[in-house]
Amino acid sequence: MSVLRKNLVMELQVFDDVISQSSLDSIENALAKKVPWHLLQDDYDTGSWSLGGIRTKEDFGEIEEYLLYVLNQKGFDVSTIYRGISNCFRRLDKPKYHQDPGEVSYMFYLNSVWKRYWGAPTKFKLKKYHISRKVYPKPGRLVVFNSKLWHKGTAPNSLMPSRIPGRFSMVFQQS
Repeated sequence: MSVLRKNLVMELQVFDDVISQSSLDSIENALAKKVPWHLLQDDYDTGSWSLGGIRTKEDFGEIEEYLLYVLNQKGFDVSTIYRGISNCFRRLDKPKYHQDPGEVSYMFYLNSVWKRYWGAPTKFKLKKYHISRKVYPKPGRLVVFNSKLWHKGTAPNSLMPSRIPGRFSMVFQQS
């Protein structure tokens, strides 16, 4: 394994099955039917638009509070998390590579069902022009990563059924 690849692995951790199926069902239902979505860009100068929402800690709702509880139960210090960003990547979305503010980001995949062949991995890399590592969505998966890693979500492909609104995720950023 190259030194670059080893460093990327060390700056990224994946935890599976951190959210129960019944909780995922409730969260997905709320994200699909109750949560207001807005248009966001990863890069305000050149980024393309996708559905998302940004909330500061003071404005967290039930979903965010539950996910903070999950993080706390996993042993992560949530005291310095200051905002959460929800994403719904849909077919043909084209997010750009970006870095998050702060030191650590915690990303949850929140679809209750996801097939790998639907695509929509998150791509990570140490430097903007290096080869990326893909982490595929999986229901209840948590990805913890150094906020300075270059990363981007990707769109689901045409195999994702039209009854699925998109690939749901939520990222918490820690200062």
